[in-house]
Formats: sequence, structure tokens, C-alpha cells
Amino acid sequence: MRNTQSSSLRRQRLIEAAHQVFSDLGYEGATVASITARAQIATGSFYRYFPSKEACFLDLLDTLYGELMRAVLAARARGKDAEEKLLLSVEAAVTSFLAQGPLARLVASSRHGAQPAVRARVQTVAGEMARLLARDFDELADGSRSPLEVLAAGQFLVGGLETLLDGVLAEEPPPPPGDILPVVRRLTIGMIGGFRNAR
Repeated sequence: MRNTQSSSLRRQRLIEAAHQVFSDLGYEGATVASITARAQIATGSFYRYFPSKEACFLDLLDTLYGELMRAVLAARARGKDAEEKLLLSVEAAVTSFLAQGPLARLVASSRHGAQPAVRARVQTVAGEMARLLARDFDELADGSRSPLEVLAAGQFLVGGLETLLDGVLAEEPPPPPGDILPVVRRLTIGMIGGFRNAR
């Protein structure tokens, strides 16, 4: 029991250290040695938990996206109709993502980075989010739009949010979330209106 707790604590220290090191140095600048030095754990211990730096970063991504999706699902539960669910989902996703601070900047830039596994993981989550929003668009249209149209609407919205976040997070300093969220809300409302009115 004690060994299991000790192992779990070491892994958690590594994850926290990796979060800090990736945030401070970026993906390319981070090394296993810098992560273990920050965690004050022997370098060899790293490989008991992760086979590579990439695997450690993917674990961080999974944690970030797990928190994001939990926030989205909790927000959706408060929505009374498809439009409100869609708006609450988008706001929760953006808020949760921006709460990651410097790591959010790194993840945004990783969408186009050199690590195929990282790009694939980011694309998988974007696809899940697009399908979730597509259900709301389908409900908004009362089933009058084709599956391709509602999926495309979800993909356009997610793609637009990714592009917006890439842009604002590249600014120095990035604007505060309080400036970003009203813009996201207005643009989402505009897209909902356009989707309803398009013939």
C-alpha cells in the first residue's frame, strides 16, 4: 500500500513538474532531465512512468482535455434548449482551455507542430467537440438539415475557435479571458443565427 502511494506521489510530482517545464520551455526546449530536476526525482525514475517525453506531454494533454470535456458536459447540463447548450459548451471549452495559461499557448501551437501523435490527439478532441456541437445544430434545425450540414456546422465552429485561440494566445501578452469570452459568445450567436436562416 505504501509503495503504491509513494509511486502515485512520484508520478504526480513528475506531471506537475512537466506542466511547469513544458509551459516555461516549450515542447522542444523541455527535456526529461529538466522535468526530473524540477520534480527532484532521479532521471531514471521518469521512465518507470513514461516511455518518452512525448508520452509525458500526451498525458498532460489528456488531463487538460479531460478537464475541458468535464467542464463542457457540466455546462451543457444547465442548458434548457439546444441554443443554450451550444453557447454554454463553447464558453466552458474556451474558459477551461484558457485556464491552462502558458500550457494553453503550447497546446495551441502544437496543433501544427512536428509531433504526429500530439497533432493526432488534438484533432481527436476537436472532432469529439465538433460532433457534440453538431447534435445541437441538428436540434436547432429540427432535423431539417442533412447529417453533413450539421457536422460541418460543428466543425466550422470548432475550427473557428481553434483559429481564434491560436491568434490571441500568440499575442504578447495575450488578452485576458474576460475580453475573449464576449467575442466568442457574439460570434457563436451569429453562427447560430446564420445556420437557422440559411436556405
